[in-house]
Amino acid sequence: MSEYQIDSKNSLFYLHSPPATEDMPTFVFVNALTGSTDHWEAVVAPGLREQGFGTLSYNFRGQDKSRFDEQLELTNALIVDDLVSLIEALRPSRPVLVGLSIGGL
Repeated sequence: MSEYQIDSKNSLFYLHSPPATEDMPTFVFVNALTGSTDHWEAVVAPGLREQGFGTLSYNFRGQDKSRFDEQLELTNALIVDDLVSLIEALRPSRPVLVGLSIGGL
């Protein structure tokens, strides 16, 4: 299990598989509020990895396996800031964002 530690009360669970070669992009999957990495990892992400693409799926604060300080409000800005921070930390190759619902926002 991979966990990106934001601070002592907040973390993001993620699954990251680099592409087969550096010139291939990494698809970064952004959930709906009621989603999880399970939605992406069932069919879509494995199919992309079979084609040599990289994948990165993660859960928002408070979603399965991601910790969330309940004193914070889960806002669009917080979700975006967390995604930017995760991408900066992991530096996936040529990221392509893919999202559903609020993840498409």
